[in-house]
Amino acid sequence: MFIWLLQLCSELFIVGIGHFDETQPLTFPFSMPSYWVPVVTTLGGLISGVIVYRVAPEAEGHGTDTYIDAFHQHDGAIRSRVPWVKALASAITIGSGGSAGREGPTAQICAGIAAILADWFRLANAERHLLTVVATAAGLSAIFKSPLGSALFAVKVLYSGFSMETRALYFAILASATAYTIMGFVVGWSPIFNIQAALYGLNNTHRTQTFDM
Repeated sequence: MFIWLLQLCSELFIVGIGHFDETQPLTFPFSMPSYWVPVVTTLGGLISGVIVYRVAPEAEGHGTDTYIDAFHQHDGAIRSRVPWVKALASAITIGSGGSAGREGPTAQICAGIAAILADWFRLANAERHLLTVVATAAGLSAIFKSPLGSALFAVKVLYSGFSMETRALYFAILASATAYTIMGFVVGWSPIFNIQAALYGLNNTHRTQTFDM
């Protein structure tokens, strides 16, 4: 749903209002009038800010800090409206070209969904903590297509130094692998960052230069 919202908001703001043709390669100066850039980003920021301020102020900010705070201070508890508000507000911000990324919103959204499930099934505090970490790992794995890295991030970001939530690592890896598999069937298996072609060209250039020398 979050990826669908990101695509929808991008088409609405960047393509619809900003008249930016995403099928064409990026050139400088951009093909759309320069005055549309601040208009689109400002409009997205205003809409997002109003939604968060009026409906769920806890959805303000990066998102990962809320995941950490909920785990340590509130036994994983997050208001049920927060993940949905965070998803919509973040999609509008990112889709309108705002300075934001997917990591923080995904962490807060998934931690919020974990809190909803924990309330439904009336889980004990230890199980709530575990579900919060596992859900966050799964969400990050799906959004970034990085199962192992997402599992390690979810258990490590909770602590400073070399500490980590080791008891959740096994479950986080399983959840991340499952989320990655489901996401692959839905949107495809290609990575979101494809640098193989660039590296291949760089290696060929380096070999040519070395040979010429």
